[in-house]
Amino acid sequence: QLQDLMATTTYEVVVTVTDGSGNAGQSDPVPFVTLATPDTEPPQFVRRPQTDVTHVSATITWQVDEPVVGAARFGPASGDRATSVQAEMVSRVVIIEIPDLESDTDYTYEAVATDLSDNVLTSPVLTFTTLSAPDVASPIVIEGPAVSGISQTQATVSWKTDEPAFSRV
Repeated sequence: QLQDLMATTTYEVVVTVTDGSGNAGQSDPVPFVTLATPDTEPPQFVRRPQTDVTHVSATITWQVDEPVVGAARFGPASGDRATSVQAEMVSRVVIIEIPDLESDTDYTYEAVATDLSDNVLTSPVLTFTTLSAPDVASPIVIEGPAVSGISQTQATVSWKTDEPAFSRV
């Protein structure tokens, strides 16, 4: 038995034999490669998870020190993180797209990175808040316009709108 070999190293073995009469011979060389040392260490963050949010989606990005399959477990802050989204490829930089979110809502998530040896890194619970939905409705004049204070050179025009608005006459 050969001992004290180095992992992931190519060796070549030749067997030499001698009989009782002193006749010697040897085998052809037989190459072999020792196995790799098992990976038991989880990946480590190089760049911690960051979020970029809109009113209906979030993109979570992070970087680790080895290739991983990335995923995010998430849900509304008022509930559990029951939904999971997985990245599309094995990579050191993980980008998770989460569509179809509610606007102006708090969410929690965990970033999960699993390396090719099934070692898992899970971030602490993190949060993000989606943006408010954009205002796409035009302001409406709900009172007026009314003209008052009329003189030879001026008049006052007043009105009210259903939301703050820039106005002009």
